[in-house]
Amino acid sequence: MSDTFPDTNRSRWKDVPALAGLGILRAYQIGLSPILYALGVRCRHEPSCSSYAADCIKDQGLWRGCWLAAGRVFRCRSGGSWGYDAAPEPRPDIAWWKIWALREGPAQSEDGYVETEQTERSDRGADEPGDAGSAGQPVRTGISAIIVTYRTGDVLFRCIDSVLACPDIDELILVNHDNPAGTVAVLEQRARLDHRLRLIHSGANLGFARGCNLGARSAHGEALLFLNPDALLRPGGARRMFEDTRERTEPVIVGACLIGEDGCEQRGARRGVLTLCSAIGAFLGLSPQFHREHDPLPEQPVPVPTVSGAAMLMTRKGFDAVGRFDEGYFLHVEDIDICKRARDAGGDVVFEPRVQITHVGSTSQVSQIWVDLHKAMGLARYFTRHGGWSGPLKGLMFSPVFILAAVTRSVLIRLGAGRAR
Repeated sequence: MSDTFPDTNRSRWKDVPALAGLGILRAYQIGLSPILYALGVRCRHEPSCSSYAADCIKDQGLWRGCWLAAGRVFRCRSGGSWGYDAAPEPRPDIAWWKIWALREGPAQSEDGYVETEQTERSDRGADEPGDAGSAGQPVRTGISAIIVTYRTGDVLFRCIDSVLACPDIDELILVNHDNPAGTVAVLEQRARLDHRLRLIHSGANLGFARGCNLGARSAHGEALLFLNPDALLRPGGARRMFEDTRERTEPVIVGACLIGEDGCEQRGARRGVLTLCSAIGAFLGLSPQFHREHDPLPEQPVPVPTVSGAAMLMTRKGFDAVGRFDEGYFLHVEDIDICKRARDAGGDVVFEPRVQITHVGSTSQVSQIWVDLHKAMGLARYFTRHGGWSGPLKGLMFSPVFILAAVTRSVLIRLGAGRAR
C-alpha cells in the first residue's frame, strides 16, 4: 500500500471542501494507515484506496470524489477485486446510490501491476532473439533472481554484476522502489545492454515483501531466488540451491550461508523458532538460542526452522502453494513468517552451507530507527498471526514492548557510533 499521494497534474483542486478532504486523507495515511497495515489490514489495489480517493477528490471535487472512493472500497473488500484500478477521468453515469455498480478503472494486468520494464524493452525490440525475459521464450536453467531495491547505494551495481556474471541465472528481475533518478538512469542503461536484466518501477517504496511478490509475478523461472540488493552471488550457487529442492517436500525453502566481507558467517542465515522471549532477546542482541551462526558450520544441507530472506530460493510451485510473502510485513520478519508457513504446511526449510554469499549489509540510505520500527511492527504482526487464539491479544500487548526495544536499540547504536567518532 502506498502511503504517499501520487504525483498527478491532471487537474486543479476544485474547492476548499476538497482541500479539507485531502487533509483528512493525509492525516489517515500518516496516522492510522501504518497501524492497520502492521495488523494486516491493507488495500488490495494499486494505487491504494486512499491515493485513489485523493485523485478523485482532486479531479472531481469532494462529493463525487468520496462517492467514487466508496465504490473503490466496496470493490476492495474481502473477496472483491484487486490489482491496478486507477481513478476514472469522467464521472461514471450511474445513480449516486448504486455504489456496487461503479465500474473499475483500466483493466488490471495479469499480476495486478503496471510494469514499466515492457516499455524499456521496446527500445531494443520485444522479440529480440535470445531474450530469455520475453514472453514465450524458453528459459535455460529455470532460475530467476529477484532483487528489491530502495536507495541501496553503489553496492547495488556490484550485486547486479555478480548476478549477471552467473551462467546459472536466466533472468534478473529488479524491482525499483523509488531509487534516485541517477540510479534509475544507470539501471535503465544496463537493462538495454543486457536482456537478462528486467526492470520494474513500482513508483514508491512498497516494502520488501510486496516488491518480492511483484517480481515473482513477472518472473519466468521454475525457481525463484530472492536476493538482497547488497548481496554478492557466486557462480554455481543458485544452481546448487535449486538442486537442493529436489526430492524434498514442498513448499521447500533453501537458504544460503551469508558471509561478511571479513569472511565470517553473518547473523541470521540459520535461526531457530521465533518465540516472544527470543524475539525481545534478538532485538537487543541477547538471544543466542535463536541465532545459530556460532554453531559449527555443517558440511551438508541441514533442516533448520528459519533461513534468511537475504538469499532464499523457492520453487514457483512451493512459493504459490505457501501463499507468497505476506505483504502485511513492510520490512523484516517476512522471511521468518514464510518459513513458519512452509513448515506448518509440511514443507522443508533447509540451510545450505556450501553456498556462501557475501552480504555487505547496512548500505540502505535510511535511518536505523526507521528500520527498527518496521521490524517491531513486523514482530507484532507475526505474533498476532501465529499466536493461536490469543494472537491478537499478544500482538496488542507486546507491540509497545517491541517499539520500545526498537527505539532503545537505535539510541544505543547511535550513542556507540558517536563515541567511536
